[in-house]
Amino acid sequence: MTARLRRLVPITVVVLIVAIGLVIDATGHWLRAAAVLGAAAGVGALLRLCVPERAIGPLRVRGRTFDVLFLGALALLFLVATTINRP
Repeated sequence: MTARLRRLVPITVVVLIVAIGLVIDATGHWLRAAAVLGAAAGVGALLRLCVPERAIGPLRVRGRTFDVLFLGALALLFLVATTINRP
């Protein structure tokens, strides 16, 4: 696999998890979808934290610290949304 294609692996993993979450949401299971979307953000944060700068590709938006904190906060927000009690 070329270096160019390897740089696309992290973002592809995150996008696939997001797509699964959106399919789940389309079926009407929004709490499960929120959990999957939170997991996607968490996976993105972990990938951004662990994968070297030269191999992260389009998952790099700002600095590593900002990206990890933002994606981690987003993951936490989605996961907190799953604790909502439905009537």
